Amino acid sequence: MISFFFKKNFYDGWDNVISLFIPNFIFDAVLLLGGTLFFIGTKLGEVAGLSLWLAAFFLITVLCSILILAWAESAKELANYEISGFKEFFAHIKTSIFDGIKYGATLFLLSILTLCGVVYYFRLAPFQEKQQLPFIGLLTGCIFCWIALSIFSALFWYPHIRATYHNTFFKSVRKCFVLMLDNLGKNIVMMIYNIFLLLISVVMLGIAPGMAGLGLARANFLRLLLKKYDYLEELAKDKEKCAANPKRKIPWKEILKEDIEITGTRTFKSFFMPWKHDTP
Repeated sequence: MISFFFKKNFYDGWDNVISLFIPNFIFDAVLLLGGTLFFIGTKLGEVAGLSLWLAAFFLITVLCSILILAWAESAKELANYEISGFKEFFAHIKTSIFDGIKYGATLFLLSILTLCGVVYYFRLAPFQEKQQLPFIGLLTGCIFCWIALSIFSALFWYPHIRATYHNTFFKSVRKCFVLMLDNLGKNIVMMIYNIFLLLISVVMLGIAPGMAGLGLARANFLRLLLKKYDYLEELAKDKEKCAANPKRKIPWKEILKEDIEITGTRTFKSFFMPWKHDTP
């Protein structure tokens, strides 16, 4: 499943590279706005500057959340071999505002709590005494960081869970945690892959793959991963199959057969000249 995911996601990203540009440009513009506000905050007094930073951080988090939720809808369509252009993306923005505000506010609150926790447990604030941390304090701080990382890792699935099921906010969040806990290994692989895409995005100034590329990757990954639960549901209904597979192993090649056939295999030439077909 993992190897096929890398292949499919690369093909989908290449085929829809133009569709990734507009969301990425808008996302970059929002981040530029945030950077400008943070810079202005450095020129103000301590209280006024901190207030502006918090307001800017909240504003940027909410705006980015709305964009991410809107793109998740488009990414889901692209992952399903459908066509989704700029018009569809802007239409999705209108329907993502309400949930985007809730999602952004949640991430903002968790980010502030995480920052305060790290400062407290690791004594990073300038007014705290600089002395060696006791073992219990260091252990508690590490546990706190792992819990925070796990919560953020689960919540990053929310845009695509929402795009797939369109449940209520809290029901979608609950599914995010179920998905993460039930697929820890694959979730770690996806996290590493996202970090890789993020590093490329920094080099490319967010133009590619950028926010849109990361969203498409998660949409593809979730689409393939959910086929596992469709198979398990069918397995539970079929007593013969259940008896033949008591350990409930997932036959990925079987359940991904249709996707493998649709995705196909390409040569290097076909990436740059898709109108030319290779002759056997």
